[in-house]
Amino acid sequence: MIWESAPWKKSLKQDAARLKRLSASALRDSNLVKVEQTVFSAAYAIRKLSEAHKVSDDARRTKLPVLRFSRMKNSRLSFWNWHHIERHFDMGRPRASHVDVLFLCNQLIHSYVFLVVTPRPKCVEAFLVTSDREKERGLLQVSIDDFVTCLLRFADDSPSGLAWSHQDGVEIIEVTP
Repeated sequence: MIWESAPWKKSLKQDAARLKRLSASALRDSNLVKVEQTVFSAAYAIRKLSEAHKVSDDARRTKLPVLRFSRMKNSRLSFWNWHHIERHFDMGRPRASHVDVLFLCNQLIHSYVFLVVTPRPKCVEAFLVTSDREKERGLLQVSIDDFVTCLLRFADDSPSGLAWSHQDGVEIIEVTP
């Protein structure tokens, strides 16, 4: 549980600024690692803030636009070859979709595949991710800009009310903006 959310939200703002800066800076291996670390720590912070009811239900219902790449049949995705995504996912036929922010956070926290997309030299545009549980279903591409927007949404969210009740033995918590 999180007692005070301000440090977590401040960290999300810093992560958003770092990702914007890294996506525009010259790419070195050390910067790619920083992108990966920043994305993972931000996903964990969003999940912790959500589970602790330190953000509104509106923020928790955030959906992010993604591109989905289907899993190719008869490929053997493993620990040894996960980075050869073109062998395992149909990269030529992306489908536009949306995913819940908490689903994406779980994909990142439990990632089996994570790669940074750099379509232009020296520019980070997006990342690719799938988890150990979802790897047979496909791969997601998330733009850095959309992810940064999501981080700022959570960082700036200030709930004003909380309603708590029990119904049929189930705890119900509603957090309002």
